[in-house]
Amino acid sequence: MDYLGSNLYINWLFMLAVLSFLQWIFIGYYVLRNYNILGNKISNNAFDGIEKYKDNSKVRIPFIKDYFFIYWNIYPLIFYGFFYYLDVSWNNFLTQIIMIEGKYAQNLYNYFFKNDYVKFLDLFVLIIAIILAYIGTFGTQIKKQTRFINEKDKIYWWDVRINKKIYWIRFIFLFLNIIFIAFMTYLTTKVIIFVTLVLYSKNIIINPFNPDGFGGLRVFIEISSIILSIYLLRATMGVVGLLDHKEIKCKTQFYGDLYHILYFFLGVGYIIAFMQRIHYWLSTVNLKKYLSHDIYLYFTNQINLTDISNMIKSSGDIANYYNKLINFNKFPADLSIFTGALFTFVLPLSLWFLIHIFEEKHNESN
Repeated sequence: MDYLGSNLYINWLFMLAVLSFLQWIFIGYYVLRNYNILGNKISNNAFDGIEKYKDNSKVRIPFIKDYFFIYWNIYPLIFYGFFYYLDVSWNNFLTQIIMIEGKYAQNLYNYFFKNDYVKFLDLFVLIIAIILAYIGTFGTQIKKQTRFINEKDKIYWWDVRINKKIYWIRFIFLFLNIIFIAFMTYLTTKVIIFVTLVLYSKNIIINPFNPDGFGGLRVFIEISSIILSIYLLRATMGVVGLLDHKEIKCKTQFYGDLYHILYFFLGVGYIIAFMQRIHYWLSTVNLKKYLSHDIYLYFTNQINLTDISNMIKSSGDIANYYNKLINFNKFPADLSIFTGALFTFVLPLSLWFLIHIFEEKHNESN
């Protein structure tokens, strides 16, 4: 896929993914070293120098119960995993799309991804992402920390007064992860627009004998399934955040969580519209025409019972012909994509976080 820096020797998005992974190593090192006082339960030993919290702190949130932090910092790695698959497979995907649609698809891709002005747009989006990351990290997060200190009713494992190294590691990588996620979101949005415009063109040719079983449309289904998964994971992050930040009186945080939840409706809306369009193209194939009596009679007449080699070849041709038609899909989605190993791991992971945070909130209310 063509985007700002995609042709460099070292891909900068890949480097951000590596840094996002390294964050877990750094955080894990410091948390494990202090696990008895920060990991599972924040003990009084953590409050050296801030004695007033030993008795007055109403809510203590150790690492293992900071669900939003854990999910937020797992998400960039999962997001990049999906994006990386889309990125490295893009040449193959685009070739298939051009094969069934034609020159319009190629020109459309060049317009959205390869024109010179697009590079300036990419740079503009990156600058906006950096600004938003700075505001979200060194603006909103600093205010949250100050509020926790002043209200004296909540303390997190990453509190600056407990461990300054953990505090600054968290802040620096939060800044990088926001940029990372924002730019990948921008790129997947362009992919959605590109796919949608291609599907609404009038030049798509559906071939019922295409080996993908969808007349050549499976490439669109695969791309859209990746984007849907990204959107649902993003929405889960919003739900986790909304529950975790319930007691925080910060409008910026609240609107940010609502923005993440919005991806659920965007994803569902997109996939409904997408499936309707795929259904439209699949319904243009008249299978009865290919299964007519005349064609069956033609194949039958090709069989020469006195010539064994000819009979074997003709029988193979008949079997291949009818096998393609019988296996042609009318349902506008490939369910095998959603039952693959990656999906069966990632989606339950999201549910795990939701269930545990609901349990945590229920226990706090009791």
